[in-house]
Amino acid sequence: MLTKQEIESVFTETGVMKEGHFKLKSGKHSPVYFNAKAIQQYPMKLNKFIDAWLEMLKEKVDINKIDRVVGPAEGGIALAYSLAEKIGKDRNRECLMAYTSKDKETGMMQLRKNFDLPSNENIVVVEDVITTGGSVQQTIDSLSEKNANIIAVCLMVDRTGGAVKFEGENIALYTTEAITYESDNCPLCNQNLPLTAMSNNAKK
Repeated sequence: MLTKQEIESVFTETGVMKEGHFKLKSGKHSPVYFNAKAIQQYPMKLNKFIDAWLEMLKEKVDINKIDRVVGPAEGGIALAYSLAEKIGKDRNRECLMAYTSKDKETGMMQLRKNFDLPSNENIVVVEDVITTGGSVQQTIDSLSEKNANIIAVCLMVDRTGGAVKFEGENIALYTTEAITYESDNCPLCNQNLPLTAMSNNAKK
C-alpha cells in the first residue's frame, strides 16, 4: 500500500500538487492547487495508483461482482479505463467501462448515449479530485436512473477531508482538507505573495 508520503512525492514530481498562492475558478484563493490530470502524463506512476485502488477495492468488495467502472469527463475517463482493465486482468474476465459528461441543456453530468447500460449493473465510480463532490454525485444520479447499483466510489484526491460521503464504499488514495480564503480576506495577499490564476480549475 502506498503511504501518504509516497503519494505526495509522486504528486510533487508530476505537478499534481503545487504550493504557492492560487486563485481558483471559484474566485477563492488557496495555498495548494491540485491538478490531478497531470499524473495521466506518466502511465507508470498512474499505474501504481490504480494498483493501490484495486488492492483497496479487494479489501472492501467482491471484485467478481463488479460489472463496470464509470468516471466523469474529463479526468475520470482514463482512470475508469485503467481500473476496469486491472479488474478484468485480475479476475480473468472483462470489466466494462463508461463515462459521463456535462449535458448541454441541463449542465449536469449524464451517461453518454453510446453506452448501453443494462439494469442492475454493479458499478464503481472513479474520479481524480473532488472539492465539493458535485460531478461524482451527478454521475451517481445519472447511473441511478438506469437502476445501477453503486458499490464503491474511488477517489484519487479527496479535498473535503472525508466530509463528503457517497453511496457504496468510499475509497480515497489521498485525503486532505481544502484550505481556501476569500479574495478580500486572504493572508497570502497580505504577505504580497505572487498570485497565479488557475482558470482551468474545475470545481468538482
